[in-house]
Amino acid sequence: MGAQQKCLAHLRRQFKKVLLLNYGNNTVVASAFLELIDEAFRQHRLRARTTPRA
Repeated sequence: MGAQQKCLAHLRRQFKKVLLLNYGNNTVVASAFLELIDEAFRQHRLRARTTPRA
């Protein structure tokens, strides 16, 4: 199987599932990625609100 491109919403959904696995350091890794993805969504919304449309 080749590499797959995922949008942030799909990645977020997958990391939420990983968070529930509760095995090894899954919770730490999943939490870190969820924070990064949530920050990316916040930055996108902020930019969309403050950038004038052409």
